[in-house]
Amino acid sequence: MGFAIAIIIIQLIFALGHFLFYKTLVRFFNIKNKRIKLALKIALIFLGVSFVLASILPFAWFYLIAASWLGFLHFFFWASVLCWAVYGIFKLAKLKFKKLRFSKLHFKITAGILFGLALLISVYGIFNAMNFQIREIEVKLPNLSKTWENKTIAFISDVHVGKIDGADFADKIVNKIMTLNPDLIFIGGDYYDGHIDDIAELTKPLENLKAFRGVYFVTGNHEKFDNDKKYENAIDLAGIVVMNNMMTDLDGLQIIGVDYAVTTNKNKFKEVLDGMKINKSKPSILIKHSPINLDVANDAGISLQLSGHTHVGQIYPYNWLTHLIYKGYDYGLNLFGNMQVYTSNGVGTWGPPMKVGNTPEIVLIKMLK
Repeated sequence: MGFAIAIIIIQLIFALGHFLFYKTLVRFFNIKNKRIKLALKIALIFLGVSFVLASILPFAWFYLIAASWLGFLHFFFWASVLCWAVYGIFKLAKLKFKKLRFSKLHFKITAGILFGLALLISVYGIFNAMNFQIREIEVKLPNLSKTWENKTIAFISDVHVGKIDGADFADKIVNKIMTLNPDLIFIGGDYYDGHIDDIAELTKPLENLKAFRGVYFVTGNHEKFDNDKKYENAIDLAGIVVMNNMMTDLDGLQIIGVDYAVTTNKNKFKEVLDGMKINKSKPSILIKHSPINLDVANDAGISLQLSGHTHVGQIYPYNWLTHLIYKGYDYGLNLFGNMQVYTSNGVGTWGPPMKVGNTPEIVLIKMLK
């Protein structure tokens, strides 16, 4: 029932966005031909339901088109809003300056410029999403042993291999990480995009992901879209340690991984961390998909938490929304109590294959004493 309600709400939002886009096109480009208007209505109605359909149907090409359109629509929606805002400003100005008028030519010029910009930004977002960057940070960990001083961790999250980005994309990420020669590698969840049939092919690139002190993985919410065990088993077969609510001590550095489902429940999350008997006098790194319930991790004595999930909204201006939801812990290195928190914007995308306002990243962390 909850899923059905969510689909209905999402579909209503899509419908409103397409309706505004249609009304703006017709009004500002002065479209009066009934056949053109009918064709436009049919096309936008189809596009309006395409993403929900593509999420259910097993056609990768259809999903790519529908997801890409969703990104374009986002910017076309804001272009439509600005069109009417400009028109409104002219109407208000006319009350003071009687000679001002908003002609058919003004309508077309306004819409042409704003929709043109929306198109350019959308195309930029697609190319930006394809080119991840290396983000290097330094983190001081209390009581860090000389064994770990100046050693590095490669951290990625939200790869989202599936219907859009496949094994080639994962290969590209793996090859880049291996050039960094990190001592540890962490994958912070959402490696898969959910509901994937050919898991083996998409997981195969991970077999080449190697680090002297190991490669570790925790689940994200997208591993919960289906039977999460089949995803975990595939990761395990690739030679990567699935940190399903467990801790390992590597020469005094405590590595802790928690399952996504546990972290969403504050009491369960606390129970799991308490059961690990974390030594607060030793440095500890918690790999956890979502940057929520930070107080629980801080109280448990965690030194550094590594998360993803937020995508920093992925497309501007949704970064303002994630900033509010995650109270400023949606991106970057921040301090919560005595604990440091790094939240990555992810190396992949979900939905529209676009990133605007942020750049996909592989994070290279140097540990300092």
